[in-house]
Amino acid sequence: MPVRRVVTGNADGKSRVVSDDAFTSTKWCQLWMSDEDDPDGFDPGQRMLPIEVSAGSTAFRIIEILPKADLQVLLAERPSMADMFDPEGFHVTDTLDYVYVIDGPVELALDADSVVLQAGDCVVQRRTRHAWHNHNDHPIRLLGFMVR
Repeated sequence: MPVRRVVTGNADGKSRVVSDDAFTSTKWCQLWMSDEDDPDGFDPGQRMLPIEVSAGSTAFRIIEILPKADLQVLLAERPSMADMFDPEGFHVTDTLDYVYVIDGPVELALDADSVVLQAGDCVVQRRTRHAWHNHNDHPIRLLGFMVR
């Protein structure tokens, strides 16, 4: 499903739309980022960026959670990603993440317990070890905003 992104800005003393575009791939869709040098943010483009954002930065993205079998294949094909995740997909990021579940159900697994989330549910992920498990036969999308 395409994602439309509208970006506003100021020109000639008036607020206006400065871009209105669509993304056709949402596997790892970087919608917008900011950092200490550019607090209003910038378009990171469609390239794959690290999961982590640097100190003083934010990332606004759509992430596709693959079914487990597809995730195992992806991790085998991309050794750099396998270094960030254990075999069950667990990882830790040094960010405060606000996550909105676009599609569901999806399981958020933690060390001590887990919770199944449905479309419309929200998560505040606070620098904890976690994994997203998709028990469906199709990808699930999450909208995430990462702050560091």
